[in-house]
Amino acid sequence: MILIGIDPGLTGAIAILEDKKVLNLYEMPVMAEGKKNKKQLNSAQLVALIKEYANNNNDDVAVIVE
Repeated sequence: MILIGIDPGLTGAIAILEDKKVLNLYEMPVMAEGKKNKKQLNSAQLVALIKEYANNNNDDVAVIVE
């Protein structure tokens, strides 16, 4: 089973685990917005990351957000 753990927030992270082993760790995808380059979540990139593991012919995928 693939587990995707998400620590939300602009400084959060994403952990991908399988059978109690860490496959990958990612920083939360962010992008600059406006003239002040204020950071915001890049939701399209986050969805793409989750889909990469969810559509990888895995029978079981769980997404956990803390």
